Amino acid sequence: MTAHESINPAESGAEGLPGPADADVALQQGASDELSPEGRLARIRSAVTEVFGGEVPDVVFAHSGGMYFNERRGTHQTTSYSQLTEHGLATGGRLRVIATAAIADAIPEVGIVTNSFNRFDPEEPTMASIVEGELTHRGVNPERIQREESSFSTITQLVEMVRLAVENKWERIAAMTNEFHFPRMIEMFERLDSIIDDDAFQQTLREFKQQGTQVGFITAESILRLVDSKYGNYIDQVARSPQYAHTVAAEAKGLEDLRAGRYRVVLTPEKPRG
Repeated sequence: MTAHESINPAESGAEGLPGPADADVALQQGASDELSPEGRLARIRSAVTEVFGGEVPDVVFAHSGGMYFNERRGTHQTTSYSQLTEHGLATGGRLRVIATAAIADAIPEVGIVTNSFNRFDPEEPTMASIVEGELTHRGVNPERIQREESSFSTITQLVEMVRLAVENKWERIAAMTNEFHFPRMIEMFERLDSIIDDDAFQQTLREFKQQGTQVGFITAESILRLVDSKYGNYIDQVARSPQYAHTVAAEAKGLEDLRAGRYRVVLTPEKPRG
C-alpha cells in the first residue's frame, strides 16, 4: 500500500473526536489484519468492481470534502475529522483521499478525477489541486489524475461529473464520498433532471443517460475497513462523537429539504475563479 502517516494527538482540533489532524492511522507499526498486502488489494478491487457487475470503472471521482490551512506545516490540507467546518461539522474529507489512493493501488488501470475550488476564496489553491497533491504523496502517478476545477459544492460536482462523462464517453464511474454524505449525494444525483434549471446541462444530462453511463457511489469508510481493521476502529471512534452526530443530523435535514423541494440549489459561486 501507499505511505501512511501516524496520528499526532497534539493536532486534535475538537474535543470528543480522535486526536489525528490526519485521518491516517499508524499502520507503519504493522497491519493488524492477518491478510497479506496482496490479499488486501484483491478484496478492495473486488469490492469496487462488484458495484459494476465485475467490471473495472473507467474513473474514480475523489469528490472533495473540504480543506484547511495547516499553520504548523504552512500548507493547505484536506480536512480530517478533527478539523470542524465553520458550522461545527466533522466532514473527514481526507478519508476520501486515502480510500481513493487505496483503490488506485488495487486497480492500476483506473483513472482519477479530483475536483472543486473554494467558492468563498478562489485565490486559495483549489481543492482539486490539494487532493491531487495528497494522492501523489500516497504514490498515485499524477498522469492518472485529471483535475476538475469548476465545481464548488456537491451539486456542482455532480453537474461537472456528468459533463466530463459525456465528454470522455466514460461507461462506468465510481463516485467517492463519506457515509454521512452518501444518501444526500445519491438523492441529488437522481434529481438532477428536476433541480437543475439550465437548458444546456439538461441536454448534456440527456446525452449522459442515452450513453448509459453507470455511476456507483462508494464510501471511503467501506474501503478503509477493507484496508485494515485499525481504520475501522478509528471510524467507529469518530462515529461516537457528538460532532459526528451533529454532522449526520445536518445531512438528514438537508436530505429532508431536498425531498420536500426546499433545498436551495446554487450554481453560481459567490466569487468565481478568475
